[in-house]
Amino acid sequence: MFNDPRRSGGVQQQRTLYEAKCVSCGAATKVPFEPTAERPVYCRDCYAVVRPVRKPRF
Repeated sequence: MFNDPRRSGGVQQQRTLYEAKCVSCGAATKVPFEPTAERPVYCRDCYAVVRPVRKPRF
């Protein structure tokens, strides 16, 4: 009953990860989108520093 695929949306697809290089520290990382020159890529540690602050939803 708990693992019923009709309730969970069916079979889960694996996410494709792309190899990339962090623009801040140069570390190798993987991202769920194809990296392009227009979109900077950050590793997990650098993204935690530069990510935008989200407004609370009230």
